[in-house]
Amino acid sequence: MSADSINDVSELYAPGPAQYGSAEVAGVVSLVIAGILSIVAVVPALYGVLKWLRPKFASTRILPFFVSLLVANILQAIGTIMNASWVRERNVLPGSLCSAQAGIKQAGNVGMALWCRNNGHVPIPGAYG
Repeated sequence: MSADSINDVSELYAPGPAQYGSAEVAGVVSLVIAGILSIVAVVPALYGVLKWLRPKFASTRILPFFVSLLVANILQAIGTIMNASWVRERNVLPGSLCSAQAGIKQAGNVGMALWCRNNGHVPIPGAYG
């Protein structure tokens, strides 16, 4: 295969569409439902944190970490809800939707990993000496 024969970059990475059978559809639908439930739970929690807890924790460093955790969760939920398109088409095709979903999921995963790496422990300057 020469470089001249490749018309699209996606041909380099994707062997072809992945067809969904009934088992895959059921599994992905359950993920989409979980994503919807997650976003329905987290958005009000984020609103509540920003509205009611902001004054109480304004002088601490935990608020930015907690808000970033909730935003990362929202990004993961959005990326998961985007799976509904693949269920409707019963396959996954490379393209702009796939790339956008990958970017959104990656941002949510990295945000969540950074939160977990910190383990919620926020160093307080001057507290240790």
